[in-house]
Amino acid sequence: MGSQVLETICAAINAKQVLRVRYHDKVRLLEPYLLGEYSDNRPSLLAWMAQCEDDPAKEPGWQHYLVLQIGSLEVLTQSFDGTRAGYNPAGDARIRRILCSVSALRLD
Repeated sequence: MGSQVLETICAAINAKQVLRVRYHDKVRLLEPYLLGEYSDNRPSLLAWMAQCEDDPAKEPGWQHYLVLQIGSLEVLTQSFDGTRAGYNPAGDARIRRILCSVSALRLD
C-alpha cells in the first residue's frame, strides 16, 4: 500500500469518518484515530474497532493495525465524534512518528 492509502486514511481521520477494512481475512468497521509509524517505519493505524462483520461476537475495542496488512479499505459516509475513552493523541511507546491524528478533546 502506497502513499495514496496513507492519504486516504488521514483524510478519514481528519473528517472523522468510519472505515471498512479487510484485515486478517475479516471485515471490520473502524473509527480511525491515529496514523503513525513504528520505529522500523511500518505505518500503523490506531483505531476503535466498532464492529467485526465476520465475527459479530468480537468485542469492540482499541487496536493497532499494520497498514501493509490491510487488504481493502473503504471510507464510509458514517462519522464518529472522536471522543472515545482511552484515546491518547500523543500515541504510545510503539509509535515513533505521528502522521495524522484526531485532536485531543478540549472540555474548557
